[in-house]
Amino acid sequence: MSLINQMLQDLEKRQPERASPGLSAVRAVPRQRRARFLRPLMLLLALAAGVLAWQLWPTSPPHRPAPLPALAAAAPGAAVPDAAPAAAAPEPQPAPPAEAPLKTPPTSVPPAGAQPLITPNLKESTELTTLPQAAAPMPRAAAAAGAREAAPASIAKHISEPTPQQHAETEYRKALALMPQGRVAEAIDSLGQAVQLDAGHAAARQTLIGLLLEARRFGEAERRLQEGLNLDRAQPELAMTLARLQVERGDAGAAIATLERSQPAAADRADYHGFMAALLQRDGRHAEAIEHYRLALRRTPSAIWQMGLGISLQAENRAPEAREAFSRAKAANSLSPELQAFVEQRLGQLGQ
Repeated sequence: MSLINQMLQDLEKRQPERASPGLSAVRAVPRQRRARFLRPLMLLLALAAGVLAWQLWPTSPPHRPAPLPALAAAAPGAAVPDAAPAAAAPEPQPAPPAEAPLKTPPTSVPPAGAQPLITPNLKESTELTTLPQAAAPMPRAAAAAGAREAAPASIAKHISEPTPQQHAETEYRKALALMPQGRVAEAIDSLGQAVQLDAGHAAARQTLIGLLLEARRFGEAERRLQEGLNLDRAQPELAMTLARLQVERGDAGAAIATLERSQPAAADRADYHGFMAALLQRDGRHAEAIEHYRLALRRTPSAIWQMGLGISLQAENRAPEAREAFSRAKAANSLSPELQAFVEQRLGQLGQ
């Protein structure tokens, strides 16, 4: 305002007609002269206003408000204006925490001619940051662990299915449970299934043969015995049982052949040699019978085998040896009365 006052003072100094100090009254300015004088005054006032405005205008660039922080949840494709008037610029807000849900700010229209600040498509940016990384190759240890996890399922399935041998054992035990109940026919069926599933199940076969013999099913028993010996000849019990059945049906030759095939496995069995000697003696093969009787007597003393040895020795005309054998049989005093009488008769024939 000091500049305006100075200009007004200069203007007053330049006026041609200033009232003299002695005048007691001021004359009125004519209308035409007043209008001619007012125009320069208005121009001067306009010039003074322009100068004042130039001095008051700041030399530094106007302060521009800091741009708002980018919002993570801006709508796709929304443009943010480069700048807004200072009076309408909102105060910067702190960025929301990471876990807080993102809010979409309202879209503002930029002023005409302003270059909008292009922000990236935040949706695409978010998708880029959340893209799953390429799966790393599975370590060998993890792959092996996965293989082991599949293997137990297959192993468990394999174990849950019984093998033929296990099934045969189950049928064998089932038969043993049926026998005390008197259900012999069912037990025979179970044992038959057992040996069919596992032909090498010796206990099941022997039990089956015993039940067949008790049921007097001799033909079937003989067939089961022969099957077992065909699988394994080293079974003296089966061989002796089959030989007895063959003798029962009058085929002593087949019985001797059966015993001879299994003889290597029964070299130390006295009953086996005694049975073989009796069969050979019945078949008239006394020399071989004498050898088997003596093998049996070396292992187990028996009055019956002493009597049998005496018979074969007498048939071979070996009287002294026969007399000695009959005397030992009589001295044992374990023969039945009928056999005891038979021994005494033979001793009489030999001249005792």
